[in-house]
Amino acid sequence: MTEGADEFSTRRYPFGCTAASAMGVEGPSLGPATIYRCVVPLDADAGPLRGDETTGDRFAAVLAGATTRPLTGRETIAALDATGLARSSFVVSDGGQLAWRDFEVQPARQTRLALAWADPASGALLVLLSCSPRLDSASAFVQVIGWDEGATVFNFYERRRGGWIWAGNSRHALDAPTRGRGPFDSHVNGALVMKELKVPWQHWSSQSAFDLPGLAPDNPLRTEDVFRDRSGAERLEQLVRSGVQRWTDARLAPVVAEGELTNAHTFLRQVVDTTSVNLVSSDVVSRVEPPPPRLTLPTTAFLDVDALVDLLEVEVTHGRLSTSWEHYQQVLVDHGYELRAGGDRVVARGDLHFAFTAPERAFEDQAVLRALVRARLLSRRMAASLLMVDFPNPVFSRRRRSLLAALPERGVRDAGGRWSLDDAILDVTSSAASAGGPAEELLRAWAVGDDWQRAFGARIDAYLTALQARLDTSSGFAEIDRLIVSRRRQARRRPLLEFDLTLPFARELPREQLAMREDGSIYEEET
Repeated sequence: MTEGADEFSTRRYPFGCTAASAMGVEGPSLGPATIYRCVVPLDADAGPLRGDETTGDRFAAVLAGATTRPLTGRETIAALDATGLARSSFVVSDGGQLAWRDFEVQPARQTRLALAWADPASGALLVLLSCSPRLDSASAFVQVIGWDEGATVFNFYERRRGGWIWAGNSRHALDAPTRGRGPFDSHVNGALVMKELKVPWQHWSSQSAFDLPGLAPDNPLRTEDVFRDRSGAERLEQLVRSGVQRWTDARLAPVVAEGELTNAHTFLRQVVDTTSVNLVSSDVVSRVEPPPPRLTLPTTAFLDVDALVDLLEVEVTHGRLSTSWEHYQQVLVDHGYELRAGGDRVVARGDLHFAFTAPERAFEDQAVLRALVRARLLSRRMAASLLMVDFPNPVFSRRRRSLLAALPERGVRDAGGRWSLDDAILDVTSSAASAGGPAEELLRAWAVGDDWQRAFGARIDAYLTALQARLDTSSGFAEIDRLIVSRRRQARRRPLLEFDLTLPFARELPREQLAMREDGSIYEEET
């Protein structure tokens, strides 16, 4: 039995003649002889990469030195293997943990290969390739990201229309008109992206679930070396995290060297806004037998633990959150949980393989905050004060996001080495503060003073205690699940989450936009 439903092309941003793209079709063939450039929307069509735009990553060197340029996934992998870099391969499949059976119409499980080539000495990731398992196809997608050590940026490439197109570099992701366009609709800050960056890596072959039972028994991918020799997603997580941090450090290096921050919003928006998300799940299988008495929930779905507790050392003593297994199972029924593949076509009832998947703050946003604090552009107290604004909503907080309009665009370092950003934030928010508004909330948090780690910890402990009390009742957990479903829907609006099987659907819940209060109660936001 074949698995034709997996023969897909990934999301297609327009790389090609504008008229053709407007009609949803590809432009004319490019051919393999030239490396092309098409940075959306700066270029109306793909044209040869200009001589003054040579890219300096390892993949560019492969293309420049090849007598015959690789076009298929297999050819590209072989060409990169010939560089002598250390290769690791990984498999991701949205729906890949949904056991294979004779569906009337097979769901498209969106199986993709990810291959990483790293420096054998340092272990630093230099090239990341994503491609269809149809390795010999000249039309199935092949995308490459290469680290340019000279320019300290990632370069983004795609094989399209019979040739290789350079789609821009990390710096194109940061500002208009290229921000959010082309590959930067998902790589929104110019960094590497891996949606599930923590155990249990919901859709990946990993140490939590290595086998991917959703692949057909006769799927030809099973015979490929890149599949048989694959590593678990826990290894790719390390490579992606270090790659994101490397780009973040490269962004900040000129600021630290010059002692002046002139584009503060490009950094501060990653502190107060949700520029992207990661997905986090319980490590318990949703259909486990025998079922456990309780389901432990990922705390980062409810609190920015990574920043407030791990980085800034706010003194939180509350343990992990949980609910009863019965409450969880009842919600799956009452809220009409189902997995869909293509519109409203239901392929299974219930949750994903691992229970309770929710959006959490993206690691790329965390990396920027960490870099600002370590470079002392932001004090730890100011960083924590910003995050305490509407802290029960670690993602999609309208209140915290609205602070950005009142935050400074500039900070400088004085002769004593002290940065002015804290003072500038206090100055502009003081003038913008209104009763009950987020600026006032920030100023109140700041006014706590030097005892901020203990005081913030007490507030958070009270919040988690109130939240746990709600999780312990059937009606309380049902309300909390409504909130998580609302956040999943907000996450789905982003191009990064492009596949139906990435998250479960809740058929019985209205399309409402919800938020959480500090007492653990839920309210509907005005839209």
